[in-house]
Amino acid sequence: MSRTFRVRGQLQCQLNAYDRQPCQFNRFTIDIQRDQQTVASAKPLPDGSFGIPLSPGTYTLFLRDYGRQPPTIVRTMSFTLTPAGQHPELNWTVDGSTRPVDIKRFKSK
Repeated sequence: MSRTFRVRGQLQCQLNAYDRQPCQFNRFTIDIQRDQQTVASAKPLPDGSFGIPLSPGTYTLFLRDYGRQPPTIVRTMSFTLTPAGQHPELNWTVDGSTRPVDIKRFKSK
């Protein structure tokens, strides 16, 4: 059994001055791929923090925003997790002002 380490990160929300709603971090997903196969997927906690257990190796991280239409990859990063558990900082600012919109159509008579 190989040793695993918790890869941690933090999302921060960049809001517009007129936006008073808290950031909806649950609309984001962190997907980790190794050799072009997804090996882990996680959603951030309500405070924007996340932790994913991984074994040492080289990975690609995809941060997806499902609050946009169509859902969009907003960040991609390749990184190496060392045998000592070291990895680069995974702290990013995300756009929290993009929110889903309900579109209502009116019928004409």
